[in-house]
Amino acid sequence: MLYSIQTYAQFETNINYKLLDSLKELRYDVAYSLKIQQEDIFAAKEALHSTQKSWLASFTIGVSSFRYSSDGVATQISAFSDIGVTLSLDLFSFASLNNRIRIARHELRKKELQYFSQQKALERELVGVYSTYLLAVEKLKLLTSQESNQLEILNLVKEKFLRGEAKIDDYLAIEELLEKTRIAKIEAEVASEMAYKELQILTTE
Repeated sequence: MLYSIQTYAQFETNINYKLLDSLKELRYDVAYSLKIQQEDIFAAKEALHSTQKSWLASFTIGVSSFRYSSDGVATQISAFSDIGVTLSLDLFSFASLNNRIRIARHELRKKELQYFSQQKALERELVGVYSTYLLAVEKLKLLTSQESNQLEILNLVKEKFLRGEAKIDDYLAIEELLEKTRIAKIEAEVASEMAYKELQILTTE
């Protein structure tokens, strides 16, 4: 993966969207925050599935006579007493089933939205670092070209100075510009290396 970054992005001046998409997937794969949220989503799905099946627990079968009872907590109706079998229904549990399913679905949706939000945050972070890297590389290329041109001019002025066709101030002025360019080039090299290292950190475990 790191070889891919070096091959396709190190000296690119334009964003490589195919590479960027690959880096996003790698970022998602190694992000611990996403792994935790994936576990939360799985748990929420299990809770929803369990709630959807909980209607079965509202019914109980036993041997009894037909009866209707209410103790203030659960109301039950029993049937089939004529054949010695009782089917009991917890009316409160059964009536609240839809509401409990709705709550479980809402919780699952909330976990999914949190996951997608975290994905976006990671994507923005990665795009920011990748953009910083490309800008540093582009700046480095421009400064390298500028350094070469200034060095060539400096040599020409030096030759003219030795022939008495230029002043020492002309030579010193160009030499000063060359020195500033070299300092800026070093800064761009450091910036590109730091951004590249940060890409490595973001996309590897």
